[in-house]
Amino acid sequence: MKPYLQTTPFTTAASSLLIILNHFDENIKLCKENEFDIWRKSILLPTRASCIYALANYAKKKGIEPKVIVENKDYEFPDYRFYRYTKEDIENASFSAKVCLKEAEKN
Repeated sequence: MKPYLQTTPFTTAASSLLIILNHFDENIKLCKENEFDIWRKSILLPTRASCIYALANYAKKKGIEPKVIVENKDYEFPDYRFYRYTKEDIENASFSAKVCLKEAEKN
């Protein structure tokens, strides 16, 4: 089997989940379109980071029973000023993460 490499510097989590999904269902193709579908459905805008809860929700919809184990359920983006995000940007990403967490808890 040929390895799949992420297609961008910011889709690490999405490409990782894609590989896992493909392992369990070979009908899920390893391709940029699927990688970006996962990324778009898990992104915490305005950052380009994926939300672990949104990734779990995506996996659940694809038939996998994920279990998220985290020390702290709140979203944190360390060194966000290095990436030139504002405090408001991080607050918006945090709000989005809480919405994803609520959906994950329902699932």
